[in-house]
Parts: sequence; C-alpha cells; structure tokens
Amino acid sequence: MQTRAAKAKRILAAQQKLHRMEQWKLAELQQQLAALKAAQVDLIGALNGENALHGLFIDTTARRLGLLAEEEQHVARASHEQAMRTKEHAVRERVSERFAHATAQDLERELERKELLEIIDQLLATGRTSLP
Repeated sequence: MQTRAAKAKRILAAQQKLHRMEQWKLAELQQQLAALKAAQVDLIGALNGENALHGLFIDTTARRLGLLAEEEQHVARASHEQAMRTKEHAVRERVSERFAHATAQDLERELERKELLEIIDQLLATGRTSLP
C-alpha cells in the first residue's frame, strides 16, 4: 500500500511539472502575440506619421504589415492549441491529485486498522493470563 501511495505522489509531481511546462509555453506564445501586435501598431504609426521619406517605403511597410498579420494569425492559432493542451494537463493534474489523496487516505486507514488490531490483540492477550 505504501508503494502505491509513493507511486501516486510521483505521478502527481510529474503531472504538476508537465502542467507548469505547458503554462510556460502558453505564456511565451502570448508574449509573442503581444510583440507582434505592438510591431503592427508601430508600423501603422510610422505610416500615419509625417515623415518626408515615408512615401518611399510604403510598399515595404505594407508588405511587412501583411507578414506580421500572417504571423499573428499563426501564433494566435498556436496559442489557442496550446491553451487546449494546458487545460488537458490541468485536468490530468487534478485527477492525479485526487488519486494521490485517495491512496494516502487508504494508506492511513490501513495503518489505523493495523494499530487497532494490535491494540485488540494486546487487550485479549492480557485478559487470558491468569492471576496468582
């Protein structure tokens, strides 16, 4: 029973680590998404600005905006998929927590039952002895 409880704890620790890793990946994708949006805002601001040379770079800036929009869609899709994977790992972690808790309770009950049986055996053993 103790080995089962120890295994459940190891499984829980592994699931917690996997869930944290998925959360980190999701956070990284969200940071990339924010950086892409900021770059788009900067480029649009440059196009709207009154710069003497901005007319020379309109097509380059427009192409770059298109590429940023495509990359943003790609990262947004990846972020959504990562969010789903993160939720799956969260569910696995919760199931592992419940399993570890249940096995710990089973172990505790088993130990209490053994202690109770020992106490009963001791009481019965002392009752069988004859008094002088």
